Amino acid sequence: MSMTRYQRITRVASRALIGVLAIGLVLGLVPAATAAREDATIEPALAAAIALNPKKTYRVIVQAEPSKRDSDRSADRERVGKEIEKDDAGDRGRVRHTLGLINGFAADLTGKRILKLAKTTGVKAISGDHLVKMSADTGTLAISITDTTSTVAVKSMQTLVAQAPSTWSQFGSAGQGVTVAVLDSGIAPNPELDAAFGIDLTTGGTSLSDAGGHGTHVAGIIGGSGSQLGGKYKGASPSARVLSVKVTSDTGAATYSSIIKGLQWVVANRKIQNIRVVNLSVGATASTSYKNDPLAAAVEMTWFSGVVVVASAGNSGSAAGTITVPGNDPFIITVGASNQKNTVDLIDDVIPSWSSRGPTAYDSLQKPDVVAGGNRVISLRSPGSYIETVLGIGRIVDQYYLRLSGTSMAAPVVSGVAAMILSANPSLSPNQVKSIILSTAKPYTNIGVNTQGAGSVDGLAAVQLARSGAAIAPANRGAVPSSVFARSIYTLAYGAPLIWRDSAYQSGAWDSASWDSLLWNSAAWENLCWECINWSSAAWTSVSWESLTGWASGSWGSGSWDSGSWDSGSWDSGSWDSGAWDSGQWDSALLSDEE
Repeated sequence: MSMTRYQRITRVASRALIGVLAIGLVLGLVPAATAAREDATIEPALAAAIALNPKKTYRVIVQAEPSKRDSDRSADRERVGKEIEKDDAGDRGRVRHTLGLINGFAADLTGKRILKLAKTTGVKAISGDHLVKMSADTGTLAISITDTTSTVAVKSMQTLVAQAPSTWSQFGSAGQGVTVAVLDSGIAPNPELDAAFGIDLTTGGTSLSDAGGHGTHVAGIIGGSGSQLGGKYKGASPSARVLSVKVTSDTGAATYSSIIKGLQWVVANRKIQNIRVVNLSVGATASTSYKNDPLAAAVEMTWFSGVVVVASAGNSGSAAGTITVPGNDPFIITVGASNQKNTVDLIDDVIPSWSSRGPTAYDSLQKPDVVAGGNRVISLRSPGSYIETVLGIGRIVDQYYLRLSGTSMAAPVVSGVAAMILSANPSLSPNQVKSIILSTAKPYTNIGVNTQGAGSVDGLAAVQLARSGAAIAPANRGAVPSSVFARSIYTLAYGAPLIWRDSAYQSGAWDSASWDSLLWNSAAWENLCWECINWSSAAWTSVSWESLTGWASGSWGSGSWDSGSWDSGSWDSGSWDSGAWDSGQWDSALLSDEE
């Protein structure tokens, strides 16, 4: 049998793991031809809803089985798409989007069709296309705009908590040369921002705009120069470039599929646009383990492609298990909020009651990873935006700035710090960036790790370590990728070597491993040193996601994902299903805007 049929790994797991891995491989190498067909997994929450109302139409994400060969990937997935839209006595499903990043589809299906589809060859899993909300305060509490002691006079929280001014003055590191993609409601043109269009997934357009207002505020926390008011309200990394990827409606609603599409765009354009960081100030209530969650898989795909992913923890605190998706994923950086009481000293800081806490639901993982300033943060306005309409004039500081609270505001502080780190040392991997941020954070006393993580992020200490030349041990040792991620990379990894960073991984024991039939949920898979893999040298880069073109035209190409472009057709005629977003809107939780 030709050895070209096998995945070859040039340097492998440490000798200490060889016995365990060998057993796992023996158990995992079940020939595909003899493996019994299993029904697709239906997410438990979705299955429960179908049991109550099988005739209802549900918005779902359908994932295809991993193909044995990369050349089969597109055709195999296309067959699943046809099964979704198959007319079954008038009960026909509809494919809304192809989600190539996770080898699946966003679709509309009745409960009865979902149950039948789960028994179809080629379908691996079906889950809900869940609603995702912004993690900002959009309650109706308002403080009079004349209360200058609590608005205009407030220091810029993001610069205080991150110690950013000291970093700029000592090292000149303010994010130069780094692009941060902001997946949000858009970014309005602003003289304070080095902003670039990405893509507006609600229209297919590419112009800068933000009728929602949330994304502009987030972008200002990352890269605002403060120039409109003498530098008073600078962002954490004012020389970083922010790139708008609009994934929400103007009223702030999004779904798993819209976020995944945005992440696809980032992965495809990461090299052309030099995207090193993604900010996700969004969250959905966890309904299953991250290992079975398609959005968690998408952020992992982005992470392993070389992009740091920073996500908000959510505003559902203070009970345990309130961390939102994708912040519940172990690989990415999850950020909770702190209230610095308008001082640099940590001694008077508190964690707001609304900041979500760990451990994570279903997996009991320690989260958040760190906290940053998220209370009464002043940043850029998009005048007349939806968020200002909801909040009223009480949160408007002046003609340029708006005050908001939430973990939506804390996450971009850390995204700005990550940009400073990568500006100081561009060679760092996402795992190394996370390691630096966690190891230099300042812990609070008498506050649990599932409330504060490693503590308050410190930009100065982080950049000092990044510039020091010291060896940075990668974070995430022992973390296990989601099974959805495993299925998604199966054919991308097939046939090409993975290079191991850790010099201890030198055995050639896997040279004969058959990747055609390896069960990705085997013990061998879970014991791999994922943080050691140099994914930039893996086969998946040959898909040429970064070389895609055609975005300016507002269409998504006519080829397939596998051939170097996106799935055929447009985005449902350029709109999100006539603007209907499952009646979702901005997070309506009433945050206290704590003093």
